[in-house]
Amino acid sequence: MRFYILATGPSINEIKRKEWEFLGTQLTMGISWFAKHKYFQPSFHYFHESNQRKIIHTLTTSWKHTYFITTKRHKVPPGVVYEERVQYITHTPFREALNGETWYNDQPKPPASFDDVWAKNFDEPLFGFRGSLVAAMNAATILGATEIYLVGVDMRNTKHFYDGEEYSAFDKMLMEEKGIELTTHSSAVSFDNIRTAVDCIAWLSKHIRIYTTSKRSLLYRKRILRYRPIICY
Repeated sequence: MRFYILATGPSINEIKRKEWEFLGTQLTMGISWFAKHKYFQPSFHYFHESNQRKIIHTLTTSWKHTYFITTKRHKVPPGVVYEERVQYITHTPFREALNGETWYNDQPKPPASFDDVWAKNFDEPLFGFRGSLVAAMNAATILGATEIYLVGVDMRNTKHFYDGEEYSAFDKMLMEEKGIELTTHSSAVSFDNIRTAVDCIAWLSKHIRIYTTSKRSLLYRKRILRYRPIICY
């Protein structure tokens, strides 16, 4: 079963109307700030606990049938009615470490096996690494995905589809604290000698069928993932 995961790269703005119409017939999962998209409503939406309040405040009233997967049930602020349009499928825990260990650059393989870390159901902690994307892929496989198509996972720069800003507040904080210059998405940059999300996706692609829908994606340019168009029968 095919799942499309919708991220926040600028290539989202290049998707044609007929492709959006096709996506509307498929199983889709938005991640994080895809909630800022003006009209497309995904089947599911995944976000970390730390972003819940901000993300839910951006949702439009049209998102009445999206199921939300998150790490902790959001407490509705007084006077704001969200429950009519926010349906939680789970409030599963989340783990980023590989069995309590970090994957460093000098380790050719992760310190844990795929079967050890990849959650098989929502009673187990979702596995994530350097952001929301990997955890969303884990959630998609629990929901039955056998093929995952990454849409808007550009990683080639720091920009997003919803603004013209070169760097987010998080990017600026990261550059200041770590003393690094970002020319790609922050998850594609190694710091503190920790592996990147690109490394993790390359590892996961040996266990799951993952494709990118953009030939300009860093994952395609680095030959990590194969390209498949959005409309693919």
